[in-house]
Amino acid sequence: MTYLWLRRAQAQQLIKHAQDAAPDEACGLILGDQQRVDAIVPTENIAANPRHHYRIDDRALIENFDRIIGIYHSHPRSQAIPSSTDIQESCYPEFVHVIIGLQGKSPQIAAWHIRHGRVESVQVIINDQPPQDIPKALTQTQQAVLLVSALAVVMAVIFISLMLLPPAPPIQ
Repeated sequence: MTYLWLRRAQAQQLIKHAQDAAPDEACGLILGDQQRVDAIVPTENIAANPRHHYRIDDRALIENFDRIIGIYHSHPRSQAIPSSTDIQESCYPEFVHVIIGLQGKSPQIAAWHIRHGRVESVQVIINDQPPQDIPKALTQTQQAVLLVSALAVVMAVIFISLMLLPPAPPIQ
């Protein structure tokens, strides 16, 4: 996922949930299709210490798992940057992780891929119109076709290379 598209009302919903939950961390699910967000699902933060951690209720995860493209949580006292705890406890590498930072005058929304301890920024587009100039991600079928085509080309190059080799000298 190279970007995440939120409509303005969805961004406001995230911010409002974060502000209403403060000083505790808010959390929830982001449902959609690839980069397009269809729904924000606020969930209860069931962490033992919700002021400093978040945990999404397993029931909400199970009920929505096939539509989840991301999860979100807030940082009531800091910026929208993954903490070391966020990185260590991340167990959904296929999801985008959205963080709402409430530090400063205006809330921030940032998105991240957190995969096996590595963090990569994901562009957040907040607009009521779908993005036009950003290339769409390849579907799994398109990725498979590209992989098979690449393998076919490699095999063809190897075959042609073997055909161009001179014959081996006779063994005496």
